[in-house]
Amino acid sequence: MRSEYRAFRGCPYCPSCIRFRSLTQSEKREILTAHNRYRVEVGVPSLKWSDDLAATALQWARHLSEVQVFQHSGALGTGENLAMWTAGHASLAQLVDLWGAEKRFFVEAHFPDVSSLGDWRTVGHYTQIVWRDTTEVGCGRATGGGYDFLVCHMLRRAISWVDGFSEDRVRLGFAEGRGGWDNRHDLIRLVSMIN
Repeated sequence: MRSEYRAFRGCPYCPSCIRFRSLTQSEKREILTAHNRYRVEVGVPSLKWSDDLAATALQWARHLSEVQVFQHSGALGTGENLAMWTAGHASLAQLVDLWGAEKRFFVEAHFPDVSSLGDWRTVGHYTQIVWRDTTEVGCGRATGGGYDFLVCHMLRRAISWVDGFSEDRVRLGFAEGRGGWDNRHDLIRLVSMIN
């Protein structure tokens, strides 16, 4: 275990240390399987793992573990889900399931009325996972201050713009043909939300 972690300060074994490392192949499979389980439920293609996205996610996870603040990176063009839990007390799949649990609040409707709780942000992590146009995911984990920080970055298929309108309708996997985003105003709000 000593060689798999690199500490920034303190020793690599105490909860207050900053620890990070690239995920193992087994951990990548665990995360990918957890994401794809939700995608299978709604009939969209499985995600592929991206080492490039994993590198940027790890960089942000390291930052969060160092500053002990839980906030999005603001990276443009990339979806981002964050999870934080007491260090060593949740598997990677359990952390992904925190996002997937939002499914219970999702309702098929026009944006922003997609949550039974009245706030689209209560289903934002779940929709990020099952978005039809999301094609790749890469995640990074870091530990600091007694917490594990998991960051997953997601890549969507490019949306083409012609005269201010998208050629491709932005939609969730299970909303194709019903509900979903079908007008320019919803699309603009959606693009603002994911950037």
